Amino acid sequence: TEANVEVVRRLVLAGRKVGAKALVIHAIAPRAAAKDFNREVRRGALVNALPFLEFYSRQCRYVNLVPTLENVPPVARMRENKWVFTPIGMGPEDLMCLCGETEGLQLTLDVSHAQLYINAIHASVERVGARLKPLVSYLQQADDVRDLNHYIARVEDRLFEAHISNAKGITGEGLPYAEGELDLDEVARRLARRARYLVTETIEPNPERAGHMREAQDRLRAAL
Repeated sequence: TEANVEVVRRLVLAGRKVGAKALVIHAIAPRAAAKDFNREVRRGALVNALPFLEFYSRQCRYVNLVPTLENVPPVARMRENKWVFTPIGMGPEDLMCLCGETEGLQLTLDVSHAQLYINAIHASVERVGARLKPLVSYLQQADDVRDLNHYIARVEDRLFEAHISNAKGITGEGLPYAEGELDLDEVARRLARRARYLVTETIEPNPERAGHMREAQDRLRAAL
C-alpha cells in the first residue's frame, strides 16, 4: 500500500539523519487465525512479499543503510496483547528464501522469536490451547529445526545482527536475560563470531528506564 511505502521512505530518512547502520523489517502476512495455513498459502505469501522487500532493500541501499529482515515469533503479540498469525517469516527456510531473492537483504536474528518458533515445532498439539492448535500443526509439517544452534546454523551466512532476550513456551517473548529457557551467555558467544551487532531487546515494564535492557547489556559484556 502507499502507506507502507511511505513508512519505509520516512524510516530511511530518519535512519540517515541519526546515523543508523541498518533498518529492520518483518515479512508477515497477518491473519486472525491459522486454520487455513498450508504449503500453497505459504508459497503465495512469500511471492507476494518480494516486491515490497525489493523496494525496501533498494531504498535502504540508496542511502548506505543495510536492509535486514527479522524473524517473527509464531504468535505476533505486537506488544499489545494481540494474537496475530502469519504463514511466513518465522523459520530459517523462509528467511533464506527471501534474502536469496532480494538483492542486498541481510538478516536480523531475534533469538527469543527463534526459540518460541522451535518450542511451537516441538509442542504437543493435544496440549496447546484451541487457538494455537492449527498453528502448531502447520509448523510441525513445515519445518524440523531441532534447536537454536540448528536454527542459527541455517541462517548465519546472511546474519548481520541479533536481538538478544530470553523466551519461554510459545508466547513468552522478550524476557529478561536470565529469565527463560535459554543460556544467553552461550548463545551470545556464538553469535558474536558472526553478527556485526548484538542488540538487547527485552520487553520493558518501564520503557523509560529500560532496566532489563541495562541488565542484559551488562550480562552481554561479561559473557563476551
